[in-house]
Amino acid sequence: EGKGGGEGEGEGEGEGGEGGGQAERNDEGGEGEEEQDEEAPAMEPAMMAAKLSMANGMWQEGDLVGAAATYTELVEERERREELASHADTYKLKFQLGMVLKLLMDTAGARAQFEAVLVHREAQLEAGEGSVAELHNLKGATLGTKYNLAVILKAEGDLDGAKRLFEAVLESKEAALGGEHTEVVRIKGRLGIVLRDMAEAVRICLPSLLTST
Repeated sequence: EGKGGGEGEGEGEGEGGEGGGQAERNDEGGEGEEEQDEEAPAMEPAMMAAKLSMANGMWQEGDLVGAAATYTELVEERERREELASHADTYKLKFQLGMVLKLLMDTAGARAQFEAVLVHREAQLEAGEGSVAELHNLKGATLGTKYNLAVILKAEGDLDGAKRLFEAVLESKEAALGGEHTEVVRIKGRLGIVLRDMAEAVRICLPSLLTST
């Protein structure tokens, strides 16, 4: 999988806010006065773009923890802003965050991001809005999301879920590229490992199932 920016999409513009002020007490330990919670100023578009560039650079340089933290900050900023929460660029950021979390072996975190992205992209495909080129690119991005989610499900031991997604990706890729294309061969290899593990699970469990009946 590639490094530094995942799908390579730019950060969208917009305005909104970050949550939360902080209560303070006086030095003498008395009751003090609580400040009213105030929304922090919106992150400016230029700052969002700078942070995205910084996160991509961290990814390229191998600072995955820093990249994950910065991508998370950007995702949370966009989700707080009604006009950006459902924007396609927000889900591109979620995909990038999922890729970094995958490399960090945070399978639960990566799965949550990929599942959210997949729901959004499948809904977009079903709506069928956009040019032929845009829908073609969206289909490719959706297949990429399914593939990466399948890898995560396999790592978590959800062999049925991984099999279903790998088979869906394989069917689409094989129809488009042919059976001998390197991408198709790679997917077949992943699917083969899942099928092997499923067969092994049956082999191990079958004697116990037979003796219990």
